[in-house]
Amino acid sequence: MATENKGRYGRYRNAGVGELLFLAVVVLGLALGLRACNWILNYKANASAAGDEAPVMAVASVGPQAKNTPPQRLRGVIYHVSDGDTADFRPDGGGEFRLRFYGIDAPENSQEFGAEARRYATQRLLKKRVEIVVRNEDQYGRKVSTVYLDGKDFCLELIAQGYAWHWARYYDNAVYARAMEQARTAKVGLWGAAAAAGHPAIPPWEYRKAHPRRGNKSNN
Repeated sequence: MATENKGRYGRYRNAGVGELLFLAVVVLGLALGLRACNWILNYKANASAAGDEAPVMAVASVGPQAKNTPPQRLRGVIYHVSDGDTADFRPDGGGEFRLRFYGIDAPENSQEFGAEARRYATQRLLKKRVEIVVRNEDQYGRKVSTVYLDGKDFCLELIAQGYAWHWARYYDNAVYARAMEQARTAKVGLWGAAAAAGHPAIPPWEYRKAHPRRGNKSNN
């Protein structure tokens, strides 16, 4: 009888341990499921707050010797504009760094229409709150970024208003390409200035090759 009772007790104890292990697995599964749900909800909330812009995706390098980094979305203030496609940014979390606008190339300050491009970017961006998507970092340590002003792509605005070229070599974008063709056809901005001067508009990358010292953006 004692042996039989001992056998029953062992079976009950083993069954109890099995139930505890099963419950532990269930609880762990529920906890992981809740964390996954919270992550999805936070992701959707952040995407909604950013407006209707395209999702952030990994992209190719922009500019010579660029270093690819995971895209990062930040909000903050532009506190200085160097030229039509370069500005200094102070994020909400503190610190500051220089931006190189993604997918475009504006005339250099020493180039024809460079002063106008810088003036326009300054009027639109200086001391304004913006959102940026950092795509990568270039050889000068600048964060190559898409800039959103009032929820709209400011890089695209510069192209459409004739203050910058679409830099198709580093960013193949049909919307940017179409905006530049429309600006060229309408002779707005730099396109109109070149037509009035009686010569073709010179792309900034060609100007920098011909004037390596005057066209070095790292010195702006």
